[in-house]
Amino acid sequence: DGHTALPPDELAVLADRFSIPPESVRTALGELAVRRTIIRDQQLIYPPPLYDAEVRLAHDLAAQIRRPLKPVRREALSVPEVREALDRLNAKQRAAVEATMTAGVVVMTGGPGTGKTTTVLALVRLHQAAGHKVLLAAPTGRAARRLSEATKHPASTIHRLLDWSPRIQRFSRDRSSPLDADL
Repeated sequence: DGHTALPPDELAVLADRFSIPPESVRTALGELAVRRTIIRDQQLIYPPPLYDAEVRLAHDLAAQIRRPLKPVRREALSVPEVREALDRLNAKQRAAVEATMTAGVVVMTGGPGTGKTTTVLALVRLHQAAGHKVLLAAPTGRAARRLSEATKHPASTIHRLLDWSPRIQRFSRDRSSPLDADL
């Protein structure tokens, strides 16, 4: 179902669908953990590659959060395009935009029609007015086009932005070859 880890009891319930008794699952999990075929961490069972990926991601996010930011001059808030974009926001949206002025990482979520695109428009305007280089990306081409149309700022797919190579099955943009952007 797309999970990277599951609690042992949930694995036992899933195994029961295949008539595997819960005791057998618990025994097998213990043996697999000893052989490091699985990783047992904080009451979750992981395949080792996914556990390693999650640990690396957590470390990378922590480093990104601590990374010094290029400051946003307060004067940028008075630029007419920025003022206009900010005036359209509710309190939560405004807080999200303001968080991008001080936080190394900001996560914005919400279903369709909750104002994510309007919020992104305001933060693009603010950071452009502050002289920051902004790159936008979305999971699909259609979403990237919508983002670009809504913000009047170029957007690409994540794969294109990170320069995915199908031939070698890797992104060419990574820690050793970072994107040239402030946001």
